[in-house]
Amino acid sequence: MEAGSIFLVVVALILLLMVYNYNKIIKKKNAIRRAESALDSYLKKRFDLIPNLVHIANTSIANEQQLISEISNQHTKLLTQNTDNLHSPEFNKIYHDVALLVNKVTHDKIISTNNNYVQLQQTWNKTEEHIAAARRFYNDAIYEYNTTINSFPASMLTNLFKFEPVAYWEIEEEERKNIDAKNLL
Repeated sequence: MEAGSIFLVVVALILLLMVYNYNKIIKKKNAIRRAESALDSYLKKRFDLIPNLVHIANTSIANEQQLISEISNQHTKLLTQNTDNLHSPEFNKIYHDVALLVNKVTHDKIISTNNNYVQLQQTWNKTEEHIAAARRFYNDAIYEYNTTINSFPASMLTNLFKFEPVAYWEIEEEERKNIDAKNLL
């Protein structure tokens, strides 16, 4: 082989290596964008969903408290009735009202409130797990990208195409604190 052919083969290999490494860097950069988008979607879900679930659970509690108050009032009326009037229309009405309220509590409201709180806890927990996983995925993508742009031979392209390292996911000190459910409920 003559020197000119060898030179062209070497230049072609160098160009192929450059194209391969450039594409590798771009792929890693796009993985960061994808991971960031996934993280944003989970954070948005938490931002939108958790306050609404808390509101639903709090509304259920308010309804339950009202129902318990009604039962207590009706029960007091029953206890204050004259025993001579056990067959009076007033007594029958109060007895019927108490029976309806007890039925409501045992079948509708308390079960609903309990289910709302269980759903709130499960959804909150699952959402936080998804956010944690998305953060790990995001930081892994950054690790892969930063390692690639700092490793030879891809590092030769870093300055040429101005690839910059990406910072890891970090949060403010205030956000490091755990969410206090007492403030939400």
